[in-house]
Amino acid sequence: MAVPEQQHDFSGRQAVIVAAIVLCAVFLGGGGSPAPDAELLLQLIIAALAAAWVWWGHGLSRRSPGPLFTAIVVAMAIFPLLQLIPLPPGTWEALPGRTTSAAALELARGEGGWEPLSLTPHATLAAWLAILSAAVGMVVVGHLGSRRRHIVLLAILGGAGLTAVVGAFQLAGGESAWRAYTASHRGWITGFMANRNAAADVLLIGLCAAIALAASHRRDGTARLPRGMAAALCVILAVAVIFTGSRTGIALLLVPAILAWVLLREKRRGLGVVAALFAVAALVPTFAGSALGRVGDRFAVAGDFRAELWRDAAFATGQFWPVGGGIGSFVPAVIAAERLEVVDATQPNRAHNDYLEFALEAGLPGLLLVAAIMLALAWQFVRRWCADPTQRPITGFAGATLAIVALHSAVDYPLRSMTLACLAAMTAGLLFVPRRDDRSGVAAG
Repeated sequence: MAVPEQQHDFSGRQAVIVAAIVLCAVFLGGGGSPAPDAELLLQLIIAALAAAWVWWGHGLSRRSPGPLFTAIVVAMAIFPLLQLIPLPPGTWEALPGRTTSAAALELARGEGGWEPLSLTPHATLAAWLAILSAAVGMVVVGHLGSRRRHIVLLAILGGAGLTAVVGAFQLAGGESAWRAYTASHRGWITGFMANRNAAADVLLIGLCAAIALAASHRRDGTARLPRGMAAALCVILAVAVIFTGSRTGIALLLVPAILAWVLLREKRRGLGVVAALFAVAALVPTFAGSALGRVGDRFAVAGDFRAELWRDAAFATGQFWPVGGGIGSFVPAVIAAERLEVVDATQPNRAHNDYLEFALEAGLPGLLLVAAIMLALAWQFVRRWCADPTQRPITGFAGATLAIVALHSAVDYPLRSMTLACLAAMTAGLLFVPRRDDRSGVAAG
């Protein structure tokens, strides 16, 4: 079936918008809340690209990815706003954990007033803007035709490759060279991120993209990315992951290794090359002298503060259970709950466990929403894997990427980075196909 010329034209523009969102997210979204100017610029750029996408895309409602996709996007966009709805004094003061705040407001104003559920509405609003940007990325990718979806992988691979290049300059130039942010993990590869763990995740996702592109084929039978080039990129990105110094990031190299085995096991030559280069990547640091020692020292658990932080965060969660303190309320909530024996000059900015932090901020409703989204994405992954073998490289990439983010979230906070939030949302969009593509097998573009 022929695709109308106007649709071809829009799909090409749509692919450019997708690539622009990916690259802008990688370049501008890695600073976290300490870098609000860069995040605001990224949000404005995504808003402009979304406006262009809507302006060019006529008749998109006929190509909706389905009600499950719509439900996830709407839930992402609405949930933070629910925490900003003003509540009457009696209702708000009766919520768990509000006694001290209510007393302080009464002293300041002399009487109670309407207040939102969130203790930090300004932080909740900022989080909503970041989530909305990620949701826009998911919508754009979800409406992308099957023949254009490799653009997402190519853009992510490009961003990861540039991260590795910048990382090489960072290592060569010393602790202060080529750093995008003042507050950064110095002495390690961080690329365009402030956090080495976020940099490791970007590199791991790029690694998965290289493997998926090596396993993909055009309709004429030629590979989208030559396996030799993919193998070289794999070893570069794997070595870069090691030199981020991220312990979990290094452990998560197992995920792209599994992806390579699953996608390339029927192509023994390609699998052998990728497996050999993964082995080389693991051995390279042994020739780096003191660098290996620094990486090895990172795996010493002595002095790790996470267990103490989790204990305080769990106590604070209980104070606000089951409604939560509001997205962005982690810092004041934990500082109030911090035990005297662990107080020091540093400020706990994150729980280093996104599930625990979300439980504190969003309560039981938030945890149920996260669980529902994770189950929906898992179900959609299985459905797409079984329904369309030709798209398994892209489906496998999406599953591996979401697994990396989900696993790393147990000991860090990847989704608090706009870069990773956008990449994760856009990757989730790859699991959904516009209905027109799904029913007719015709790729839009």
